Formats: sequence, C-alpha cells, structure tokens
Amino acid sequence: MDLFSPSEYAYAGVRDYFPADGNTFPLLDTREKMRDYYRRFYDAATVTDVALTNWYVGEWFLFAEARWRLDLEGGGRVAMMTVEILPLGSDGKLVGRSGYGTSFE
Repeated sequence: MDLFSPSEYAYAGVRDYFPADGNTFPLLDTREKMRDYYRRFYDAATVTDVALTNWYVGEWFLFAEARWRLDLEGGGRVAMMTVEILPLGSDGKLVGRSGYGTSFE
C-alpha cells in the first residue's frame, strides 16, 4: 500500500478474483477498499511467479501485462494474465489502477 499516494489516490477498477460480495469488478475508491482487495487476494492465494510479458513506463503512467502463477489456499495451482494502467501522482506514487485479467487456467 506504500506505493499508493496517500494524498492523491483516486480509484482503482481491477478484476477481483476473490470477491467478498460476488462483484468481480468493484470500484475501489478508497485506499482502505484497495487494502481489503489485497488482503482477500493474498488470503486466498500465494503468488509463485509473475512474469512481465509487456510493459511501458511513461512520464505519468505505467503499463504492465503480466503472466501470474498462483497456489490456491484450498489447493490447486492456477495461472492468469493481467493488463493494467497505473497513473502516477505528483509525488511519484500510484494514484490508481485500471485493468483486467483472464479467467484462471
């Protein structure tokens, strides 16, 4: 969470793979909602590998396409691909996330 600007954070809209309420594309308009998203994700899965397959760093944003491999808490291994745009604030920290990902393979 230290990567997100405490004063300029605006929102995030990313696929929720482990939604608490069934909403797989929630609006995460506060840092606390983003923190809860991360807690659910890391309670449900362990990331075993992330490989950037495409990326670009601009003056005010980052773009990343990644291949993920996860071990699920209940057992099993899965993979997914994600793509995101991450805008940067005046403090050099992230002000949001916008992206989506494939279903588990």
